[in-house]
Amino acid sequence: MGVPSQKSSQIRSMLFTKHNRLYYRIREDTIQLLNIFDTRQDPSKRPY
Repeated sequence: MGVPSQKSSQIRSMLFTKHNRLYYRIREDTIQLLNIFDTRQDPSKRPY
């Protein structure tokens, strides 16, 4: 559903509020939530 991360194709992200991006990955039958990033920060600080 989300778009692939710029640093890893296994990690995907989606904007779920105006200022928050959710990073996750799918492992077999589970979804692992990795990070919630505040988009008002410097984009170079993105973890994934």
